[in-house]
Amino acid sequence: MEHGPLGAGAVTSNRSVPSGGGGASVDDVIASLTREVADFPVPGVQFRDLTPLLADRRGFAVVTDALTDVASGADLVAGIDARGFVMAGAVACRLGTGVLAIRKAGKLPPPVHTETYTLEYGTAALEIPADCVELAGRSVV
Repeated sequence: MEHGPLGAGAVTSNRSVPSGGGGASVDDVIASLTREVADFPVPGVQFRDLTPLLADRRGFAVVTDALTDVASGADLVAGIDARGFVMAGAVACRLGTGVLAIRKAGKLPPPVHTETYTLEYGTAALEIPADCVELAGRSVV
């Protein structure tokens, strides 16, 4: 699987939040609206629940704006099951692009392309329909 030039933390920068953000950075907005749950789904994992961020119109807009800035020029926005669908849809709408839903293994009918990865508590796999690869063009996840 190829990765673009953006690394971890590309969106969560210390730049100031525009339009009424009160000078808070995108990092600050995310941190203030993310609920951390220890030992979920298994002991030793620190789960970060984005539900409060997604429910807060200002926070959701701030993060969507930041992601849209980073994704500028993309032909397609991909989101990973299921929280990623929400953000990908919002960013794609602002960019005027389509959305590619990257699903957990077993949720799509064949043929699919599969990528397996390691978690803190095991392994998992993600899939996309085999016929969507050619549609991807310049995409951002």
